[in-house]
Amino acid sequence: MEALPYRLAEVVAGFGSEIRIAPRAEALRQYWSRFAPLSRYEIRFAPREGLTPLLTTKNPEQVVGAIVASKDGGHLVLLPALDLGPDDDAYDDYEDDAEEAEGDSEGDEDEDHAAFRLNSIDFVHRLLEVDALLREGPLPPPPDWAQVAQHQTAAQRRLQQALLRAQEEEAQARQRRQELEVALDDASLLQSLLFAQGTPLEDAVLCGLKLMGIEAARVVVGDSEFDSVFAIDGRRMLGEAEGRDRAAIGIDKITQLERNVAEDFARDDVTEHAHGVLFGNPQRLTAPKERTKTFTEKCMSSAKRNGFALVLTHTMFEPVDYLEVTGDLEYAAACRAAIAAAKGEVVKFPDVPETYGSSRDPEAAGAPGDSK
Repeated sequence: MEALPYRLAEVVAGFGSEIRIAPRAEALRQYWSRFAPLSRYEIRFAPREGLTPLLTTKNPEQVVGAIVASKDGGHLVLLPALDLGPDDDAYDDYEDDAEEAEGDSEGDEDEDHAAFRLNSIDFVHRLLEVDALLREGPLPPPPDWAQVAQHQTAAQRRLQQALLRAQEEEAQARQRRQELEVALDDASLLQSLLFAQGTPLEDAVLCGLKLMGIEAARVVVGDSEFDSVFAIDGRRMLGEAEGRDRAAIGIDKITQLERNVAEDFARDDVTEHAHGVLFGNPQRLTAPKERTKTFTEKCMSSAKRNGFALVLTHTMFEPVDYLEVTGDLEYAAACRAAIAAAKGEVVKFPDVPETYGSSRDPEAAGAPGDSK
């Protein structure tokens, strides 16, 4: 392949003799009518720009013969392998005995040698015909009237209908794939609770709260921006989300949450201080079970003084995953109660039902004999 002045696309090794001539491969028709029975392909490649398919397998997307036009007007013709003799041994015998046969003017060539000689001569003539046709330039398109059904063969009409159906199926499959890709992106949002920071983490928190039956939203008022504003049992709450690569969540985020609560209370339509909730994702680049840091001592001390709830976002993941699947209203209410009850403490969400935890994580139940 490296010797070719053109890079083929998706080259695959494969052997076969069931080859079909492509539509509009006029330059090859005489050659193919003569040598189709002697041809076999050993590689397949895909169509690409600059390549005109001549021969394909049963699948028109698997090309085994083609023409590549060069900028200087020349053409590179790619053809399947050809067996010019009845078998390989005949070809070898011909090569080995060429000198002896040449000296014996009275002897007749055997049938194998004769077939090889005739095929070789015809092969050269057919290639010269192909070259002559290509030198004449591209074939003109058929006239418009030739596209009318009455001037087409039954095979043409049948294949055109089949091609239209294939194109429709391809478009439907492409649309289905796009829909699945969008759905997968949406389904991946909750996973951000485990490793994200910034806006992706904020979005995942909002989605998780919604699954718990909490209507939460990001709010921007003037110069103030609040990651999440929501209410539980009539108590208004203000959330702040923060992720750290390898460190614990520090005092600076509690300080920011204090400012947010004060700015929120200063608004004309607010009559009481909101309950602050800090959603933290510490050591986000470490697997959850291996994390050793959560909130710093100063952060926890300040949260206790202010009565703020502390939520480790990776502990939200399994509860909201369970809720997304089951919609368990009783469990969702228990999650809301856990957030509302935490004042200066890390929220501990209720355990998901044991059967669900075991089914989603084969290691959760442990191996026989394990004590967990």
